[in-house]
Formats: sequence, structure tokens, C-alpha cells
Amino acid sequence: YYVRRVRDFVHANAARRVSAAEMTETAGVSARALYYGFQKYLGVTPMKYLKHVRLENARAALRKARGARVSVTDIALAAGYSNLS
Repeated sequence: YYVRRVRDFVHANAARRVSAAEMTETAGVSARALYYGFQKYLGVTPMKYLKHVRLENARAALRKARGARVSVTDIALAAGYSNLS
């Protein structure tokens, strides 16, 4: 249940800076329990899941922008990437 709650939180907030503390607060469990729950049910850590969601959001935006005058930098920033390296 708490993994689903955090998963939904990540999808709703992926474009902004999300901390592990926010995830544990949303889950209502310890950081260790959240880590193990994500590993068990999704096969990744919570932060790796966040990175995956951001990447998928950026990929979808790039596909949608095909032919439009939108920069990759703008799409990356909108997807939640603050460090473009």
C-alpha cells in the first residue's frame, strides 16, 4: 500500500526536486522499509524509480515534440533534471 502511495507521489511530483525524506513521509514508514518495499515490489530503489519516471517523461515529451521547435534542454528541465551533465 505505501509503495503505491509513494509511486503515485513520484508520478505527480517528478518534475520538481523530490527528496528521500519526502518519500518516507508520504509512505508513513521508515526509509529502510520504503527501500525494501520498492525492491520487493518494483525491483528498484525509490530514487532509481524517480529517475526512471523522469526519463520516461522526458522521452514522451521528446516524442511529442518531434518537428516542433523545442530544445532538449527545455524538455530535460521540465522533466525534473536540474543538472544537465
